[in-house]
Amino acid sequence: MNSNTLLMTRAVRGFEPTRFLFVSGRPRTLWTGRRDRGETRSRNLEGGRGAILTKAIHPSLFPTAALARQVERSFSSSSSSNLNEIKPKGESVELDFETFHPSIQRDQGGGVAAALRPESVVVCHGLFGSKQNWRSLGKSMAGRFGVPVYTLDLRNHGTSPHVEGISYADMANDVLGFIRQKGLKRVGLIGHSMGGKVVQALTLSPSLPKGLVSHLVSVDMAPARGPISKEFEEYIEGMLEIERSQVRTRSEADKILEKIEKDLGVRQFLLTNLHRNPPESPTWSFRIPVETIKRNLSQIGDFPYDPPGYQGDDAGKREVRSWEDGKVLFIKGAKSKYINRRNIPTCEAYFPGKKLSVMDTGHWCQAERPNEFVDIVDKFFRGEEIPQH
Repeated sequence: MNSNTLLMTRAVRGFEPTRFLFVSGRPRTLWTGRRDRGETRSRNLEGGRGAILTKAIHPSLFPTAALARQVERSFSSSSSSNLNEIKPKGESVELDFETFHPSIQRDQGGGVAAALRPESVVVCHGLFGSKQNWRSLGKSMAGRFGVPVYTLDLRNHGTSPHVEGISYADMANDVLGFIRQKGLKRVGLIGHSMGGKVVQALTLSPSLPKGLVSHLVSVDMAPARGPISKEFEEYIEGMLEIERSQVRTRSEADKILEKIEKDLGVRQFLLTNLHRNPPESPTWSFRIPVETIKRNLSQIGDFPYDPPGYQGDDAGKREVRSWEDGKVLFIKGAKSKYINRRNIPTCEAYFPGKKLSVMDTGHWCQAERPNEFVDIVDKFFRGEEIPQH
């Protein structure tokens, strides 16, 4: 095994990685030809079996701009007038994950700056996503940062347990439980979209021990409140129709979704959640609990805390929190409206001294420009100057 090889410790009850061949910057899928059944925790694989990071990531793992625009309407609003008061269930679950270890520990150098860098990185995906969305980037970041990178499946996603409720307070508590279970210290948190709100909620939580998290990176997501868009309700109904129809092929499932969504990339992304359960079943179903997500979908538009100085009509109903125990970076896609001039002051209120870096991308910053994304985060972790706006 050469010095550039990464060890990947899998902790999943799922499938072998999908491998991609990139030709002129465009991905083509190459399946490994293997599906694991009942795989146990802590199995080691050669890092080369994962996806190959180049200039792009397979489009089915990250939706197109059409879905980004729809999610945008769900998350970019700072109003809470259309949201019912949502209380966390208080029940935590053990999350499935993948770990990417650098084969050679990066030379951290000396001095105060090196001592303040993260010792591990934990990554949280977005709505309907999973840890597999970050497989290529997980390998790349582990090699670049020189520390273990853990990519998680949040509750009711991927191969993590199904449970009633998807409030950000509960999801943040799940992630905190994972960090404690692994005995991690000086953690760098990275979250995209819904995952961005999860890691924000974690840093703001009164349960977070001082010094446990050193860095927070929220990828194109602000701590805003707003109602979920109608499109997401339609996606849920389409997914439920697929399960009721007991489809035998992915093409049958795609035809059902095509009635409500014309964009192929969006449909491919949603269908990454299909599986056969049990594996020998002739029909396909979703590994995520679609009915549970439907019942709790409004929680995705909520946020559990208010910032200092909040004066909305519902002021006083939530705990006022801010976080200054570590460094904070918001990465905004220039073509996205998730982070905008209206909610940037809110970001600053929750996270005084935060930095903002803008990439020439849409909502999926890390997918559209993965190498630039890793470079920005690496500089942030190192305390170096990064482009700010």
